[in-house]
Amino acid sequence: MHPLNLTVLPPARSLHPALLLVPSSPPLEGCKAHAHAHAHIEVSLPDALFPDRNELLDKWSLPGGPIAWTLTPEVIDIERPVDLNGSSSGGSVLRLELDRSVEVEVPLHARYLPPNDSGEMEVVIDHFRGDWFCGEATQELSRIQVEPVRFLLPTGRPAHQLPVEIGTAVAMWLGCVYLAWRVLALSRRRVIRTQIKTKP
Repeated sequence: MHPLNLTVLPPARSLHPALLLVPSSPPLEGCKAHAHAHAHIEVSLPDALFPDRNELLDKWSLPGGPIAWTLTPEVIDIERPVDLNGSSSGGSVLRLELDRSVEVEVPLHARYLPPNDSGEMEVVIDHFRGDWFCGEATQELSRIQVEPVRFLLPTGRPAHQLPVEIGTAVAMWLGCVYLAWRVLALSRRRVIRTQIKTKP
C-alpha cells in the first residue's frame, strides 16, 4: 500500500455539479515488479448531494474500462428532499478503483433544498480516503488530506414561495377548467353527430 495524493477541482454552481478527481501518478518504487498499480479512492458525500446509479452505469460500465466502482447504499431515494434533521441515515459513499492514474469526473445531483434568503446553500465534501495498491491485498484506506470542496447549490427564496404557490394553484385551476371545457365540447359534438345520423 502506497500513499495517494488527490487533487479535487471545485465544481460550478449548479443543481447538477460534477466533482473532478485527479489522482497522483502511481509510485515507481515498490510497483516495478507488478504489471498494474491500482488506485482505490473513497468519497463520502453529504445528504444534499447524491450520484445517480443509472448515470454511473452508463458512464463507467464499459468493458475493459479503467474505472470500477461501488455505491453505498445500493438504492438511493433520488426524490426525497434533503434531511436537515438527521432523521434518515443520509449521505452515500462512492468507492472507485482505477487501474491507472486517470481523471475521474463524478456527476452529482442536488436534493430539494429548503428556501434560503440568499438563494443558495453551501455544502461541503471533506472526507476522502485513498491509496495505491501494487499487488497487495486491499486494506483500510488512508485519509487523504484535501482542502474541503465547497458547493454552492441554488435554492428558492422565502419571498418567492407565496407567489409560486399562488401561480401553481392558478395554473392547476385553469388546467382543470380547460380539460372540463374540452370534455363538454367533445360530448356536444358527439350528440350533434348522433342527432344528424338519426334524422329521417
